[in-house]
Amino acid sequence: MNVFLFSKFKLIKFSKFIARLQNDLNLLSTNFILTLFAKATLACYPF
Repeated sequence: MNVFLFSKFKLIKFSKFIARLQNDLNLLSTNFILTLFAKATLACYPF
């Protein structure tokens, strides 16, 4: 029973870790797209 509880706890922790990782990846890709957009916008305007 203890082992089962422990593995369940680890599974929950692992799924939380995966969710956090996906969140970080989403933030990274959003930042990447925003950066590309900003660069394209800056390239269109001659200074």
